[in-house]
Amino acid sequence: MGFGRTTGLYNLGNTCYMNSAIQCLVNIRPMHEYYVKDKIFLKQLNLENKLGHKGELVLSFANLMQQMWNTDQVVRPVLYKKILGKINE
Repeated sequence: MGFGRTTGLYNLGNTCYMNSAIQCLVNIRPMHEYYVKDKIFLKQLNLENKLGHKGELVLSFANLMQQMWNTDQVVRPVLYKKILGKINE
């Protein structure tokens, strides 16, 4: 059995490019190890940087990626899109 997920992302309205990028990232083996398998990102997360966003984007991406690896159903990237939009305001 090869590496990779076929779980899709629900289009929330004009999110096809975002979803395509997420699908690419989710299927990169080192990204899987970093966010899902070994959860290395938790040791490196800086929640106190005054210029940052308290890790919201990273945590929502990790959650989304974990959802995609742990289900065979379509995943709705609602929280990730919301946080990404808030950061881009």
